[in-house]
Amino acid sequence: MREIKFRVWAKKLKQVIYMSDARKTPYCLRLDLEGHLYDTAYDRDDEDENVNDCFELMQFTGLKDKKGNEIYEGDLIEAWFPGMPHNMRAKQVITFMNGFFGCGSYPLYMIDRYSILVIGNQFENKELYNEIMHY
Repeated sequence: MREIKFRVWAKKLKQVIYMSDARKTPYCLRLDLEGHLYDTAYDRDDEDENVNDCFELMQFTGLKDKKGNEIYEGDLIEAWFPGMPHNMRAKQVITFMNGFFGCGSYPLYMIDRYSILVIGNQFENKELYNEIMHY
């Protein structure tokens, strides 16, 4: 069974927070069954701010790259895709759509998972992300 884990991009802190590390931040995050985030901290200055506007939620795909790094939604990867020569790799963004994780129009299960290498994420590596999205 796949492990269900999440991380968030904290817009104000400009950093990725793994939900297991959330206690080490000024936020105390809770995720409900519908995917809504709540900040349960009571001493925040911006209590009126919607917490879902402060964070971008990313789910763990259940896979690791060839170096053992966990692969999450929003990760930028380099991998072999069907139809490519075996010595070539392309860069793409991990997304969740239509009930599965994928890259572009390929479901993740169609990509050679032993060739996947996480090279960043869409929030901390904006230039690379923009390069991939305009390719």
